[in-house]
Amino acid sequence: MEDPRLIQNSQSSPGGRAASLVIVALLVIFLIVAGSASAATLKIAPASLKTATATVHYDKQLSATNGAGPYTYTVESGSLPEGLSLSPSGELSGTPQDAGTSTFTVRATDSSSPAQSVARTYTLTVQLDLLPAKLPAMKANKPFLQPLTAAGGSGSYSYSLLAGTLPPGVEWYELSPTNEGLAGPVQQAGLYRFTLKVEDGAGHTGTRSYTWNVGLSLYPEEQWDVDMAFVGVPYAQGIGVEGGSGHYTYTTAGTLPPGTALAEGEYSEEEIKGTPTRSGLYRVAVTATDTETGRTVTTRLKIPVFGSPVPFELRHLEEAGGQPETDFVSLTPEGEAHGVISGAALVDVNETFEHGTFSYDVAGNQLRIVVAGVYSATCEPQAHTCTGTGPNGPVTFS
Repeated sequence: MEDPRLIQNSQSSPGGRAASLVIVALLVIFLIVAGSASAATLKIAPASLKTATATVHYDKQLSATNGAGPYTYTVESGSLPEGLSLSPSGELSGTPQDAGTSTFTVRATDSSSPAQSVARTYTLTVQLDLLPAKLPAMKANKPFLQPLTAAGGSGSYSYSLLAGTLPPGVEWYELSPTNEGLAGPVQQAGLYRFTLKVEDGAGHTGTRSYTWNVGLSLYPEEQWDVDMAFVGVPYAQGIGVEGGSGHYTYTTAGTLPPGTALAEGEYSEEEIKGTPTRSGLYRVAVTATDTETGRTVTTRLKIPVFGSPVPFELRHLEEAGGQPETDFVSLTPEGEAHGVISGAALVDVNETFEHGTFSYDVAGNQLRIVVAGVYSATCEPQAHTCTGTGPNGPVTFS
């Protein structure tokens, strides 16, 4: 039999007491941690909800922690904005229809046994929707009118500048007693940031921030602003920039008509000038760079060069019963093939405008216009006149 004195000595030895103290300390730590875990309470996030916008889809996921998932979410009191709903999984979504403020309480219940739950009260604001969502691309010195509209409110709307500065040249414009807009042109290219505010008759408001990048303008922009050229006839097509610092460099890509070059202009900032030596349709892109801001703008031109001057200066049409001072013909050449120039024709007889086509035989100086009948005439290019017959009898273009 083991000596009891040995047992007593073993338990009361320094090593035995130390081991016992370690065990007790570990047990105390475990109880503290376990107690802290059991004391943790359920929480619902987020603490607040972002503002919604009337007629715009809204979606926010609620989440609970410190419990046993999955969680079930319900609206305990209050009411959601019309158009929104809360799913059992905590997704708050839908499309609110009207501006206003709603207060409601959401309860989250976990899956433990017995179940734990927690509630949180939210206040959700629905603001008016201000349109357009973004402003269209714009170039300096181009006229525009941008209506402003709103949704989700009642009564008339009023608009104001909440923050930032409108671009120079842009003003408020009253479209009707109940609606407004912005009108220009913007005088200077640049990046503009500003915030607009809308308010309805009930005091509901909405805001929208805009970032508007207004570019340089480079003329000519449209093909009908490009002058025609003729072999052996001095030519000058003006090019210029609007909306910049006034200091630019110009480069070209593509093919200029033989005999012409890009050079400093006499009446504009830059010109394509010279004396063309070969007929054809020449495509060239001109790029201007603002040396102070680094902004660039490009215009793409098609320059028609004809082998012999078509009587394009013809402006008046005199036909049997017509009035030379009011009636006119306009010819727009589009191409040249085998000595024949063709294109679009616009003829006005007694204030009746007709669109058609024309062809001009360079070698024979024969002009033929097909529009509401046929006009055939022989031309004298040096005198800029053509005489012949039209649908109603003799005709003269001059």
